[in-house]
Amino acid sequence: MPATKTYDPGKVSILFGVTLLTGWNQVRIARDEDGVTYSVGTSGEVCRSINYNKLGTITLTFPQSNSENATMSAYEISKATVAVTIIDKSGTTVAIMEYGTVTKPAEVTLAKEASEREWVTKGNLPYFFVGGNNAES
Repeated sequence: MPATKTYDPGKVSILFGVTLLTGWNQVRIARDEDGVTYSVGTSGEVCRSINYNKLGTITLTFPQSNSENATMSAYEISKATVAVTIIDKSGTTVAIMEYGTVTKPAEVTLAKEASEREWVTKGNLPYFFVGGNNAES
């Protein structure tokens, strides 16, 4: 029988500039474009092109009540360019955004129940390794 693997969100570290972020609900990391594109000529000849664009997006979601929303708001207001490092220590996924900027304030919904705040950071994402989780339960 195969070993059981475990993902532990408590072992994910997010360093945003000089701030270690905690209390997040979700992190999404994506490159803006495909790393390889294909084109086909009229005779059926296929050409593969390498795309060196490393721009990407890191989206961080926090509960409405989390104080990190104020931290992210301060980064957005300052228009600061910061390094962002995300490491899953219960696995092998690592993302390093060398130069990222929070693009706009999080959308706010004030309602009967608390909601979430979603912060989008765009920038150069030269190192993005999507791994699995190795720790056995």
